[in-house]
Amino acid sequence: MVLIIALLNDGTIMTLSVDRVLPSNQPDNWDLAEIFAYAVAYGLYLTLSTIALVAICIKTTFFYDKFGVLFEYGAIQATNHNDRVLRSIVYLQVTICLTSYARLVMYD
Repeated sequence: MVLIIALLNDGTIMTLSVDRVLPSNQPDNWDLAEIFAYAVAYGLYLTLSTIALVAICIKTTFFYDKFGVLFEYGAIQATNHNDRVLRSIVYLQVTICLTSYARLVMYD
């Protein structure tokens, strides 16, 4: 199911993307060091923000207090790392971050 959602999400992004590159007379060179540095920085950001989100779900009652979210079996905190609601929250967070980044790159 997650794979189907990811494919549909990617298909939507590719359909809406616009390429506004002007052609040049000579081949362009990619600055792979810069691309790699951005990829590592963004990957670290996503990893740390996801770890922080999971820690907030497990250690605090923030999601119950602010949004009324109940985890499995009516718990106000995620008691299990394999909680279905916790997995849904993490999936939505990663999807929103990646979609935002894709839109930033497309319209930059």
